[in-house]
Amino acid sequence: MEEETRMSIMRATRGFTLIELLIVVAIIGILAAIAVPNFINAQIKAKLSRVYSDLRALSNALEMYRIDNNTYPGGENWNGTKWWTKHTYRFHILTTPVAYISTVPIDPFQTATPQQINSSLGTIWDGGYVYDDASRSGQTLNVYGKSYQYTVRSPGPALDWSLAHASYVNYYSISNGLTSLGVIAYLGPGGTIY
Repeated sequence: MEEETRMSIMRATRGFTLIELLIVVAIIGILAAIAVPNFINAQIKAKLSRVYSDLRALSNALEMYRIDNNTYPGGENWNGTKWWTKHTYRFHILTTPVAYISTVPIDPFQTATPQQINSSLGTIWDGGYVYDDASRSGQTLNVYGKSYQYTVRSPGPALDWSLAHASYVNYYSISNGLTSLGVIAYLGPGGTIY
């Protein structure tokens, strides 16, 4: 009896075999391979929702500014301060002295190093969302047969700003793949998102 008790204690205290450990590690690896891409896709979809919401909020602030001032905010110079010289000055005129928007949203797709981009149409900030005002220069933005006075845009998941300055702008579409090329743009007035 004592022998059986000793054997049962030894069986209870012995560890896993190498094969058992390898099987457990393989199962965990397979589950991680399934879960991680889904998690990354969920993050990108959440960022896309945030961008669409931010673009609408910025467009609403621009429209409220226009109602009060009979024009959209100016180009690269307003009251002697260049908006695009520092990241914190983006859309500054929409927050002070009158708060058309309480805080300026930050583009979740922006790169770690802000970029300064020159546009033929007007205002561009380094990093964050980009605002072009065609109405100040007497131009209009013609997109798919419609004319717009301004655009607020994001580089999208592919982070490719070069697409925003081509003669043909490639707009982001989730149907082309979650991380496909293309800018996300809010065109106004009228509130069309591409």
